[in-house]
Amino acid sequence: TYLWHADSSLTRIYQLDVSGNVITSFQSPGLLPTGLAFDGTYLWSASYYGGGQIYKLTLSGEVLDSFDAPGEGPQGLAFDGTYLWISDHYQKKIYKVSKTGTVITSFDAPGNDPNGLVFDGTYLWHADSSSDKIYKLSLTGTILDTLDAPGGWPTGLAFDGVYLWAASQTTGRIYRIAVP
Repeated sequence: TYLWHADSSLTRIYQLDVSGNVITSFQSPGLLPTGLAFDGTYLWSASYYGGGQIYKLTLSGEVLDSFDAPGEGPQGLAFDGTYLWISDHYQKKIYKVSKTGTVITSFDAPGNDPNGLVFDGTYLWHADSSSDKIYKLSLTGTILDTLDAPGGWPTGLAFDGVYLWAASQTTGRIYRIAVP
């Protein structure tokens, strides 16, 4: 029903309707929120600074738990129904972790600036800012498809069950994309 957006310049997290109207917002628990995932009950937020933290939040922004992110620069965050997936800027990896932060597995990210991640029920979608590409990945990291990111410099991704949504750092806009 809603999109969640992390604004790293204002350190705020926004809940938006699909027209872009703000439903609610709250201060991010981390200094630079870079990734968000919703697990059906809780919101998970990645914070880039301070060695990288992952926060478990209520929908009003109360911190319930946190753990150190694998790597030092978490960017994208996704939830697959059981595990969290984290893309890391410095390690250039995508990690599959438990909700307590235990690394299950990892693989190399395609590209040099791994950012947004989302799980569509079967595949991971991954935004790479250096190439302005969005990659459709298997859960083992195989590239299955590649899309040009609208607006350039893609930073965040969401999936609503039908469409992929991509945030562009270049334009400051969020784009709806038909999934091939």
